[in-house]
Amino acid sequence: MLALKDSKIYRSSNIFYLNGKVDFTKKNVFHDVLLESSEKIILWRGWDLSKSEGADTVVLKKKVTDNVNLNVERDVQQSKEEDSSHEGEVSLEYNYREDQSISLSFEDEEDEEMISLKHRITF
Repeated sequence: MLALKDSKIYRSSNIFYLNGKVDFTKKNVFHDVLLESSEKIILWRGWDLSKSEGADTVVLKKKVTDNVNLNVERDVQQSKEEDSSHEGEVSLEYNYREDQSISLSFEDEEDEEMISLKHRITF
């Protein structure tokens, strides 16, 4: 048995914490290991799935190449009675410089659709 304390995994700009114990007597030795993220992100076969606390929006991101990301954003409703005017968004983002990116977004609102082109500069 191997106890994990203060163990971290670094992925891009995210830090994941490992807690629990590795039990070599079990078929799945990682059964008792918990992977926690301070940013509440789930990694699922190359996709990053995240939801902010208190928000109703789930964001799904996939790195296509080193400079291109596919992002899907969708509102989730707690019950069928609730109504949301923001249905979802799909965007393709291209990081062509370290501090600049451009993205093409397709948004679906309750009564209209929108296509937008965004140029982002980080400084």
